[in-house]
Amino acid sequence: MKNILSFVLLFLAVSVYSQNTLTLKGNWCEGDLRLIASIEKDVKVVQWTKDGLLLAGETTNEINCVKYGNGVYEMTVDVAGSLTIVKYLLTTENGSPVNFSASNYPSAGVTIFKDLTILSESIVSWHWDFGNGETSTLANPKVFYKDQKTYEITLTITTASGCVYFLRKSHTWSY
Repeated sequence: MKNILSFVLLFLAVSVYSQNTLTLKGNWCEGDLRLIASIEKDVKVVQWTKDGLLLAGETTNEINCVKYGNGVYEMTVDVAGSLTIVKYLLTTENGSPVNFSASNYPSAGVTIFKDLTILSESIVSWHWDFGNGETSTLANPKVFYKDQKTYEITLTITTASGCVYFLRKSHTWSY
């Protein structure tokens, strides 16, 4: 009987939540690209994460993706006492068009970064933050890392029309 009751409760939770969806709205360039959860009134958003990291303070049914960038967003909701996770992958197709590569050259002690961004309009400026206190405004810069560890790299670009896009991702330097 206990197993049947658990199954019925799980079925009800899934049935209630199956009517709820995540929708991408807005525009990256205007700074209002966001995921919006269309949820039932008795469903509560518990938390949001991006790429497995908790987005502190984000407990509403809406999240601004421009603030956090591309990646895997997960919204955890409480449906009738059961936690359910809904995932959404925000990529360059539906989010920021910024992309880059990083290649380590240990014998030279350098990492070379390459902007791989493809846009229909001209890029007028680049700003790189290498996560070690150094920055650059070159399209394809290089940096010398001292410590073998993982760094958070941010590339921000500005287009001729004034749109600002960015991408933040991890890069590991090792000899």
